[in-house]
Amino acid sequence: MKEYFLPFTEHNDFGFGIIAGAYKDASEILYKNKNNDRYWYSNFPINFLRRHSIELYLKSIIVLFSKRLCLVEDAATIDDFVFERPNGKLEMIKKSHDLELMYNYTEFLINNNISKLEELHMEDWTFPKQLGEYIRKLSGYDYKSDYFRYPMSRDASRDSKKDVFKEMSYDELIREAKSPKGKLFMLFEDENGNISKMFNNVDEDNFSELLLYILENLFCYQAQIRYTLFAD
Repeated sequence: MKEYFLPFTEHNDFGFGIIAGAYKDASEILYKNKNNDRYWYSNFPINFLRRHSIELYLKSIIVLFSKRLCLVEDAATIDDFVFERPNGKLEMIKKSHDLELMYNYTEFLINNNISKLEELHMEDWTFPKQLGEYIRKLSGYDYKSDYFRYPMSRDASRDSKKDVFKEMSYDELIREAKSPKGKLFMLFEDENGNISKMFNNVDEDNFSELLLYILENLFCYQAQIRYTLFAD
């Protein structure tokens, strides 16, 4: 609680956790005021806020574990926190957006120090299996933290999945039109009055629940670390 009244340099995790909480709160405010009937793409800012909060919680967890396990010097600054990428290159934690890499490093810290963690405080320090699966799926789409921020990300092969409207064939149009579920279509005619293009409102969001699951787990896990390993 005292960290609410201190500058980030005085926080055990350099402020990552408290800002993660702020992004989480902002996502909840937006979600409660969301109106899909008015604007289909309102899930993008919500998902970005959740995704960024996840990144910050992972960074907070890495810093807190590293400090409590004495893996860094007491006077370490944020620039001293680095981890190794699969290609052998070192990456500063403050510059990384790779969720899978950070999650894997966190698991490495836990597995290599599980006896010491249990000695410090008897808790279940392992992550749920599904958490890792979800983070790997999310990271596969958004390893640079740009998927939810822009219509075009660094991975063009993934961008089409963002579209609320998708082009369809005539046969698909007939099949969808017979569906008991209400559908919205956009049809374009050529100069002869023939239908040239057809689009269907798919209105799919494959990430909201996944992001929420990851976020809630990391929120609770980071709180567990703070209240058990940094109780003073």
